[in-house]
Amino acid sequence: MATKAESAPDEKPGNLKKCVDLLQRAETDNEKLAALLLVPKIVTAEKCTAKDRQLILESIELSFLTRLLKTRKMPDGCPPGMYRSVALSVLSSLPDSLEEDTGEAIQWLATQGLLKNTQLCHVCGNNMTVGTFNGHLDGKRWRCPGACNVTKTISILLLYFWSADFPQGQVTRELQQSRPTVTDWSNFIREVCKEDLRLHPQQVGGLDEVTGQPIIVEIDETKYFHRKYHRGQWREGHWVFGGIEWESGKCFMVEVPDRSRATLEPIVLHYILPGSRIIPDGWRAYGNLAQVGGGIYLHDVIGA
Repeated sequence: MATKAESAPDEKPGNLKKCVDLLQRAETDNEKLAALLLVPKIVTAEKCTAKDRQLILESIELSFLTRLLKTRKMPDGCPPGMYRSVALSVLSSLPDSLEEDTGEAIQWLATQGLLKNTQLCHVCGNNMTVGTFNGHLDGKRWRCPGACNVTKTISILLLYFWSADFPQGQVTRELQQSRPTVTDWSNFIREVCKEDLRLHPQQVGGLDEVTGQPIIVEIDETKYFHRKYHRGQWREGHWVFGGIEWESGKCFMVEVPDRSRATLEPIVLHYILPGSRIIPDGWRAYGNLAQVGGGIYLHDVIGA
């Protein structure tokens, strides 16, 4: 029979145990959210060990935090982004519990070319190394081993915030970065994505493999007038034609010389698979979609 002394190491402070029990017993998202609101306060107030924080994270489940970060629909009376703020507060209170996942994420992003595999110090030219940094929400940063001791943070969360369409004001607060820094990075990421779409366009649409129903593809064209990264001289505008699947978000984008029927119809045939339901705007070049390719598309007009 275990003595009191033997069982003591597994005992948790009262509030911590109560929070973990509530999280583990929660049967609905609302019940789990109510328990989740206690986590940042408990982690701060209680003498939680790394093992305790890991137990809390396992009780919450990362899939639940992911749903909070992604959801956009708020209950009546709740401020926009409330669920996201709760999830971020929890994550920032459990940085050491996420260290292994952060390391794996950095490795994956590096293999995809989204983060550098190497980083040179701009002061002394030495190779910088990646190390733990609890003062940043990502928990990692580059550091020069030389006497200059230069550091650079690694903003994995900035990539996530941008892809999830977080407001820049919220990103600025959560990452504790200046507004100009977040704006510059957002513009840079947007340019990288645009260039990747231009260089690697993909086919979209067709028939759903499960239901056999037509996949909806919305198409549009626009003319861009911009400065690269919003700096320097304005460039001559150019037309861009693209399409996006409503459900999956798969898309293509092609620079075109004009938006005439002769230009756009061959691109539709090349990038949109037969059987698709195409949703164009009211531009007259799309008036012949029902006959393109011998009638291989369905289409609806949503604008005039």
